[in-house]
Amino acid sequence: MEACIPEHDVLAFNTRAEKLQWDSIAFKDYSMEDCKKMWLLLLKQIRRFRLLKEVLVDVREWIDSPKTKSKKPKKTS
Repeated sequence: MEACIPEHDVLAFNTRAEKLQWDSIAFKDYSMEDCKKMWLLLLKQIRRFRLLKEVLVDVREWIDSPKTKSKKPKKTS
């Protein structure tokens, strides 16, 4: 799955998972349906939200080394 994720991916994990080419993820005797079903099963077993404490770690990292480029393109008149 990791090999199918674009290098500069900015989509939410579930949006990206929907757009994956599951036929390229299938391996050995597992079909793309088998792989997708297993992904959905595993997804139910993990945390999909973050605590404020965890977000603050990212905020501190950003403060130490802020990104200078905005994600939004500048509007031209």
